[in-house]
Amino acid sequence: MDRRTLAALVLAGLVGAGALTIDGPAPPHVPGEARTVTLTPCASDWSAWAQAWCPDGDVQCIDVNDDRQGRPYCVDGVEVGQCASTPATPSQEARALHFGVALDVPPGWEACPDAP
Repeated sequence: MDRRTLAALVLAGLVGAGALTIDGPAPPHVPGEARTVTLTPCASDWSAWAQAWCPDGDVQCIDVNDDRQGRPYCVDGVEVGQCASTPATPSQEARALHFGVALDVPPGWEACPDAP
């Protein structure tokens, strides 16, 4: 595995785990806001996405969304995470960026062979 791929794996793991975040309070979740953007969140750990997607304190929503989602992606034939495409609100996009969610397929990730 080359250094670029290894660096991408480490970065993706940090992002997916929510370890890379923007300082300060999270942007607010805006109830009733229209889903006007399409995002492609990618993660190894969906906890940061669940925090971004759901209203603050909505334990049920966070629990449902803190789970594998989308299509599996691999590096050198080993699954490293999943990516999904979803309509979202501008506030969810801002919250995703705040919580360190990758909003595009990380470098080096490729759709896993034999994935549905």
